Amino acid sequence: MAQYDVRKNPSRQTGQDIPYLIEVQSDALDMSRRRVVVPLVRRSALRRVDQILNPAFEIQDEILVLMPLDIAAIPETALGETVISVKAEGDRIIGALDLLLARI
Repeated sequence: MAQYDVRKNPSRQTGQDIPYLIEVQSDALDMSRRRVVVPLVRRSALRRVDQILNPAFEIQDEILVLMPLDIAAIPETALGETVISVKAEGDRIIGALDLLLARI
């Protein structure tokens, strides 16, 4: 497991619109049995998105949108397999999380 790994969402309930989750938790906390993740939602399932809060990524030939407002901590055992790393996009992910958490 590594920060910015994109993992399959194994949930039958949410997997249709949210096929993947991005691990955003620092690798320094790898000893935890839980992982902080942010959903990647199919663009077609959304009405409007903010370019900074909701950056889009192409994963497996599909446009998916980061949804930081739905951030969650889930058991590592509940995550599906890793499909790709988006570590090169870390600045955009952190930018979205900064917007979510910043004091204004």
